[in-house]
Amino acid sequence: MRRLYVMRHGETLYLGRQSEDGSDLTPAGREQIQAAAELFRAVPLDLVLSSPMRRAVGTATIVAASRGLPVEVVPELREMTPNVSDGMLLAEVFSQVLRFFSSPAVTWDTPFVGGETFREVRARLQRFLAELLGRSGWTNALAVAHGGANMAFFACVLGLSDGEIPHLEQDLGCINAFDFDDGGRGLVRLVNFSAHDPLKASQREPSFERLRRVLEARGEALAGLRWTGVDRDPDV
Repeated sequence: MRRLYVMRHGETLYLGRQSEDGSDLTPAGREQIQAAAELFRAVPLDLVLSSPMRRAVGTATIVAASRGLPVEVVPELREMTPNVSDGMLLAEVFSQVLRFFSSPAVTWDTPFVGGETFREVRARLQRFLAELLGRSGWTNALAVAHGGANMAFFACVLGLSDGEIPHLEQDLGCINAFDFDDGGRGLVRLVNFSAHDPLKASQREPSFERLRRVLEARGEALAGLRWTGVDRDPDV
């Protein structure tokens, strides 16, 4: 059996001006990932892969350093990609992100803020898994991705291709684990484990509610700010 660990990046600030590759981890986010890295010291990782976004690369780099490994950037691990017109108010962009992740009406074919659908994200994650499982020379690998992308991982492993989108919480800095046999059949081994908060004592709200709080707290800072073509990565 081969094992693929899949993490969500640590805490980051999504609001305000970002570069094309997203935003960095906050100090709290780095602490979350340092706790995870301590656990991975006991795991003989062979590969560390990451989404291109800075918060994911930063997460992967911290864990990889604990094992003395390089980070391989994989575009397929990016978050669901929006399609937003330049000049749109940032407050409206994030409001649409919030509606997408909290609405029960969202389906596999609902565009994410005018961009990718969950079905399309699942398809590229399925391609990633097929390519990874076709590679030799590894037994344990880590992939660092995002909340929406991680839900697509579960859809792939569980064989879901329609119906309701999996509603699985992916807390910041969480760890999931999937085992694969020689035929590529997958088994879910671990879901949403937080090394920094194993019993989730400090985590009582869904990710979209956290985003709602951030939006409310920074409402004045957002006022008048517009999407500029570099703020391309809203993600809860």
